[in-house]
Amino acid sequence: INSIIIFSSLLFATIREYFKLLSSNQMTTINFNNKEYELESLSDSAKATVMSLQFVQTEIKRLEGKIAISKTAETAYLSALQEEIGNE
Repeated sequence: INSIIIFSSLLFATIREYFKLLSSNQMTTINFNNKEYELESLSDSAKATVMSLQFVQTEIKRLEGKIAISKTAETAYLSALQEEIGNE
């Protein structure tokens, strides 16, 4: 369970850093289809799409983290139940 807490903390710290990076405009290029693009050269619509894509990718990672936590908890509960019932 400690590893779950550490993983969750790292995941949320990564998300916070990602949004800090976006808001501070330190991110100046993106790599798409093996080609690098300057963000400033993209249309406003393309910039919005990039931000939406990055948000969705971050959200997928967050949800995958929650699934991993839930699966670990499920395993722990099943193990505890096996100990309780298996001893009867």
